[in-house]
Amino acid sequence: MRNWIPTGGRLAIVMVAFATIVASCTGDAATTTTTSPGDDAPTTTQGTEETTPTTEGEPEPPTTASTLRMSISQDESTLTPFTHVSSPPFLDLVWDSLLISDSDNQLHPLVASELEVSEDRLTFTMKIREGQTWHDGEPLTVDDVVFTFDYQAENGFLPGQFSIIESVEAVDDSTVVIQLSETAADFERDMLATIDMIPEHIFSNVEDPRTAGIEVAIGSGPYMISEYAPDELYVLTANPNYAMGTPKLETIIMPIIPQASTAFAALRSGEIDMVSAPLETQLIDQFEAAPDLAILRGSNFSPELLVFNAERPPFDQPEIRKAIAMAIDTDELIEVVALGIATPPNAGFLHPESPLTTSPIPHEFDPAGARAALDAAGATLGDDGVRTINGERMSFTLLVESTRPNTVRVTELVSGMLGDVGIEVAVEALEPLTLYSSVWPEFNVANGRDFDMSMFNWQPVLSIRAGRFGGLVHSDPVRGTLNIGGFSDAETDELVATLDTAPTSEERLAAIQSIAENIAELVPFVTLYYPDTAFAYRPGAFDGWEYRKGLGPVDPNSFVDFNDW
Repeated sequence: MRNWIPTGGRLAIVMVAFATIVASCTGDAATTTTTSPGDDAPTTTQGTEETTPTTEGEPEPPTTASTLRMSISQDESTLTPFTHVSSPPFLDLVWDSLLISDSDNQLHPLVASELEVSEDRLTFTMKIREGQTWHDGEPLTVDDVVFTFDYQAENGFLPGQFSIIESVEAVDDSTVVIQLSETAADFERDMLATIDMIPEHIFSNVEDPRTAGIEVAIGSGPYMISEYAPDELYVLTANPNYAMGTPKLETIIMPIIPQASTAFAALRSGEIDMVSAPLETQLIDQFEAAPDLAILRGSNFSPELLVFNAERPPFDQPEIRKAIAMAIDTDELIEVVALGIATPPNAGFLHPESPLTTSPIPHEFDPAGARAALDAAGATLGDDGVRTINGERMSFTLLVESTRPNTVRVTELVSGMLGDVGIEVAVEALEPLTLYSSVWPEFNVANGRDFDMSMFNWQPVLSIRAGRFGGLVHSDPVRGTLNIGGFSDAETDELVATLDTAPTSEERLAAIQSIAENIAELVPFVTLYYPDTAFAYRPGAFDGWEYRKGLGPVDPNSFVDFNDW
């Protein structure tokens, strides 16, 4: 783990960097840092620990209309498709994909200007947009697109996604044809709108992209990386040759401020213009009352989850997992932790507003039923109030990220609720990467797992991409790349296969609903709630934000008026 500079000193150092950067808005790229894994990594939004802003020293010079100062919560390494830590939304400012989602999550052409899909959904024919260039001025060609799929299949974090691709060919100077060996649930959204295009003339010389430096971070998106100071900041500058329109801002400065309380103090004092992490609910009223600040509100498709290690007794028994779920009062969690600003859970994981949701399944809170189910499963209550099953005390550890105080509070409440039905739970708060090493070692479910229960929250896109949704529960690590609990059920595997091969959207939605019903019944994890989000910003610096439904405002749609939709 990194040894972060203490928050007061760290902010001062970053602000000194601001003074230099705002004055020049230029500079050579900094030296590289070590790589960090993480495509499809869980969200790592950090919470607020205090609410009184304090800032020392002289006030910083005001930002110009063409510069935005937006804090981020952690270093994302060299910010390539192979080195980022948590799939940050600003990655899409540097790297373009073939398709892109608008703020309503509808797909549009991006690197591709046209897409034709065969009736059997096995052949995808794309015209590549003319006039596109990489950040170093080299043209983006059909050969780059073909190279991207070949290279990503071999070096990407989730190579199993590429197993159904039979071939990718450039049939002429402007056309690429992708042939699948079998149909995919939502190939357009799961792959074409997700895989970042990379330049062949750069990456063909990179043997291990996970250790490559900042010099290979040459994308084709609306912004270029002009400076990277490890553990300190990133500076993005507008791509003057962007084929889809002129970016709204010339410069985006992103200081790395890990403590949310420090970041929000900097926002209130005028040192930054936006915090990329959402406000904690208890701060919303304070920031709404500030005359120079504004609030963006919206849904958040990233749920708070309680995940079981389904390979470890007694969590290998669906009856035990179901009983634990019934013991949890999600309404109390919403009222106490989220202060009522949250969406109640769909027991089938998907957010009720997700385009994949047809019939949300209510969470069942029934502590008496939970006790009866535990009794029926042979879990007998001891004199000390803790149950025993198969000769073992039901005493377990629940992991949680220490950087997320709201979620830590959730675990404390859940521990008490499970104690009420005879299950002893010790909460262990860990640094994020330490937790991942037990729950998702090297971000590969094939590496196994070493935990009892863990809090977890996936990126919101899992409620948007049908293929990724299936990856949560399929037992084969090649298909179930996100099945961190090792859940296994033959019927669910068959339903995922049905989802993958469904030829129509109606059939895909029907398969998704059946999978959601199995999740609610077999409980590989418990969906607790979806915290609605609010983002604070300084409208005098930039007021062009667009809130992407379920994900938030840090999105290419906020920074580019796409001219081809």
